Amino acid sequence: LDRIKARVEALRTERKLEAARSDVRVRKTVLNQFLLGALGRDYELLGGFTLPDHLTKREAVLQRLLSASPALQEARARGESTEWTLKAEQQGRFPDLTAAYADISELDRTARTVSLALRIPLWGFNSGPIRTAKAERNEALLEETRLKTEVASRGEQAYQGYALAFTQAKSYETDLLPSAEKSLKIATFSYGQGELSLLDLLDARRTYLDTVEEYNDVLYQFEAARAQLERLIGGSLVD
Repeated sequence: LDRIKARVEALRTERKLEAARSDVRVRKTVLNQFLLGALGRDYELLGGFTLPDHLTKREAVLQRLLSASPALQEARARGESTEWTLKAEQQGRFPDLTAAYADISELDRTARTVSLALRIPLWGFNSGPIRTAKAERNEALLEETRLKTEVASRGEQAYQGYALAFTQAKSYETDLLPSAEKSLKIATFSYGQGELSLLDLLDARRTYLDTVEEYNDVLYQFEAARAQLERLIGGSLVD
């Protein structure tokens, strides 16, 4: 019975390993095609995921996100433009003062004239263009507020995933992985001394492998969340 269970466990692990290798081959092919074959036929991916010592502060990330958003920058520029348009239209309520100076030279006389003209609106006081400018200004401000809320919400959601994955990965590194590894060593030693059955050893080994797999998955989630944040802010999280 122990031999059958051990063989089943080995075949299950072999299937998972081959599936992972196949997935890597597919992803390498896609990546190379995306880069127009620049990586060559049999390139290798080196390195691995590592956690930083600490997280970038949430307030700093959101501030950079709001500053880097092209849509939000365009909305701010439009708001400033409509504000200046409104001020210009409001100036039309006041009378225009025009001054003129002229030299007149004729055969029998020479004269200098100075004239002042004051244009006073008799009705309306430019109310129509002012109302239009106010409406455009208010519309631009509402659009800026909407975009700011949307960008901040998207950044907040991405940061929460980033922080959660970091916390979980740290928990695996400092507690779960060392404990699972220690348990496997104890089970292996006890099995060698005849104090533990093969099924118990397989169970300890399965627990350790599941812990390693989950840890790598959390690391991947962390890197994916960090990449998403960096795409949103248009640069690296590390100053």
